Amino acid sequence: YWIPPFCLFAALVPKLFGTRALRIGLFLILMGASGFQLYLAAKMTPEYIEGYEEAARTVVDARVGIVLYSASFDSGYFVFFVRKYDTEKRTIVLLSDKILATYKLGSVVEDKISDVSQIHFTLQTLGVRYVVIEDRRSDSKALELLREEVRKVAFVLKKAIPIKSNVPEIDGVNLLVYEYVDWKEASPNAVIRMNIPLMGKEISVALSDLNK
Repeated sequence: YWIPPFCLFAALVPKLFGTRALRIGLFLILMGASGFQLYLAAKMTPEYIEGYEEAARTVVDARVGIVLYSASFDSGYFVFFVRKYDTEKRTIVLLSDKILATYKLGSVVEDKISDVSQIHFTLQTLGVRYVVIEDRRSDSKALELLREEVRKVAFVLKKAIPIKSNVPEIDGVNLLVYEYVDWKEASPNAVIRMNIPLMGKEISVALSDLNK
């Protein structure tokens, strides 16, 4: 955010400051600030998170169609890698923090479901065949209900993938890929409804439009 003002300031120096010594002094200050930024950049360690790519390939290779992805630390990597490997665009990834709950900037605004029966109704209505869970506690009661429910007989664990990362809160957490045994074809009238607090509105999308 500061780069444009700094550039403007540098361009205005010859106009606003007449003496050569003052101009040189200000130029040195700007050079010092730039050098300090380069020093900070050189010391930074890039974030890395491993495990999402394997989970995405597992789902894409299974050709499951519709997947529910649930995470309390959503890096975006899972969806990214699904898009990378799903070249035929057959996989729909639904996010639990939009379908089962509503989040705003990482905080829970509301839980859309309150009991297990609603979880199964939602999964069957939307035709969810696989559920990918980031096995980490969430502040959302709805997401916690889902995390507990996938351990029961209605789900089969297909793969557990340990996450490796230099981000402490996610390092060592497992990505669990489950198949939903009670899976059904999506209702032809199914509609995905997502509350977007930052927009102050709800977005509704017919699932059949995505399947096209």
